[in-house]
Amino acid sequence: MKVLFVKPRLDSTTLGGLDYSLCEPLEFESLAAALPDHDVEILDLRFDPRLEERVRRFRPDVVGTTSMSVNVYAAREILARVKGIDPSITTLVGGYHPTVAPEDFAEPYVDAVALGQAVDTIRDVMRAIEKRAPLRSVPGLALPAGRGVVERTPPRSKVFDLDAQPIPNRRLNPEHRRHYFCEYWQPAAIMRASIGCHGRCNFCALWDLTDGKYLVHSVRRVADEIESIPEKYIFFIDDNFIPPGHDDRIERLRREIAERNLKKEYYFSTRADGIARNPGIVERWVEVGLRRMFFGLESHDDERLRGLNKGIPADLNRRAVEICRANGVDVTGCFIINPDFTRDDFLRVYEYATSLRLNVIAYLVLTPHPGTVLHAMRRHEITSRNYGWWDHLHAVLPTALPERDFYDEYARLWMRTYTPATWDGAKRLVRLLSKATWAQRKFLLAKAATVFPKIALGAVGSRPHAYANWLEWAGSRRRQNGAAVSAAPEVPVLPSLEPASLSFVPESALEPRKARLVSKGRRLDRRRAVSETS
Repeated sequence: MKVLFVKPRLDSTTLGGLDYSLCEPLEFESLAAALPDHDVEILDLRFDPRLEERVRRFRPDVVGTTSMSVNVYAAREILARVKGIDPSITTLVGGYHPTVAPEDFAEPYVDAVALGQAVDTIRDVMRAIEKRAPLRSVPGLALPAGRGVVERTPPRSKVFDLDAQPIPNRRLNPEHRRHYFCEYWQPAAIMRASIGCHGRCNFCALWDLTDGKYLVHSVRRVADEIESIPEKYIFFIDDNFIPPGHDDRIERLRREIAERNLKKEYYFSTRADGIARNPGIVERWVEVGLRRMFFGLESHDDERLRGLNKGIPADLNRRAVEICRANGVDVTGCFIINPDFTRDDFLRVYEYATSLRLNVIAYLVLTPHPGTVLHAMRRHEITSRNYGWWDHLHAVLPTALPERDFYDEYARLWMRTYTPATWDGAKRLVRLLSKATWAQRKFLLAKAATVFPKIALGAVGSRPHAYANWLEWAGSRRRQNGAAVSAAPEVPVLPSLEPASLSFVPESALEPRKARLVSKGRRLDRRRAVSETS
């Protein structure tokens, strides 16, 4: 059978857009590897927007797409357009948002929503279609049963053997591979050595998606995948690459890479506590290619960190950054901007971030994504249910400052950090350029030339509100795009994408869900504490 996986485009109004990062469609490469007996293609709309042309030429039996919260509308539009071309095509959607809020995809043009990891699910879906069996016989699905209503099939276990999944098939889009990049690394590949996290941050649902467990690939399996990747630069997008208690596994992986003489450069995404409590990890990994580290530092303030249930104090975050810098590892630090920030809070987070001498800094607005404890706690406070605003650059919770003042301060924060016209911004760019290769320098400067005029330089000097104006314009564009109806005659009219049409958990279910998530987190923490002391 023929399967077409479609990677949604990123909305053109998203800040920086594809100027910041454009990674390979790893989720579809993993699914393709699980279907060796089927004819599989991947259409990446970020490069090629010709969806109708590909569908008519390839004539797939199944079309699947994926979605985060911010591109719910883009994913829904893809499946609606596909059904408009050929109603007999089976349409599927998976990913984070469909898993935690499948009701948002309960539409007549969606045949099934895959919940959680979809490698086994897609295999069973293909078998069911071949046998003409109903999809309700396949575990791990949510089937639309009316607008905003789904019928769930028996669930799959959230705990599974990662090594049972094949190495992703990275051969399907060779024409795009040299264009994939992560910040100033290009071409760059992404991969996972694990799934899950020991943290219980209330703004994140990733720990719950694996039932609080930390699932890992074997050392040999990780090394095999590294060896199969043609690119020099590899970004490990694990939820937490180096968790406490896994030092031995991480060291065995380092030795395996050294023994195989794999000449790559690595970028890890991890929590700071795993580094701060075992600084030798960084020193040893530098020998085999560790060059960059991503930390979710979140805040400068211990009280705010406790409010996020981060489980790491600010001084431990600082210690982890210092360990990386002492070993020549570049650090990207991400901070959460709470809508309740005052002007003083904006200033303090800037001073803390710059005091760490981070190579790259990101400031993301706290967003109560479905499936998180934060969403269960503050659902009734949400000010916009238009997912186009859920991009971590807009506040969808009430702001303490007047909204315009909040965005002015938020704009100023980015400006002071990155604009070459500021001393801190200029120093940061110089540090990046000084450590980059010639090819990386050209790439970084080219991206700076497109990003800064778009969002930064226009806000300096005589136009102090340009950045805030740009954010407002982006939001209005999203509202227009979200409510738009495709004019193509062969495409069915899309339902309204205005906030009222979105399906959120009913108010009556709020408190039980909140209590269940909080209780589950505490129960898993106690279980882990017992296992660590035994």
